[in-house]
Amino acid sequence: MRRDRGIRRTPASEDIPVREVDRQNGLAARRNGDLGEVAFLHKATELGLMVAQPYGTMHAFDFIVQGAQSIYRVQVKAAAP
Repeated sequence: MRRDRGIRRTPASEDIPVREVDRQNGLAARRNGDLGEVAFLHKATELGLMVAQPYGTMHAFDFIVQGAQSIYRVQVKAAAP
């Protein structure tokens, strides 16, 4: 016989659909990534670097940064605190 350990189980009729949870998590991750990109853009321009952002989201990098004598492709990664 199984013991109930005080864990309340949510009936399927009250459960949040998996797709809704995935959508909410995806939006939070997207928002966090956008904030990371904005923070990078702010810091890079504050340092006097020229920054360009490619059109679309299919590139392997987020920004193109021109330093004193070089051009760099930058991929920004952000994590929630």
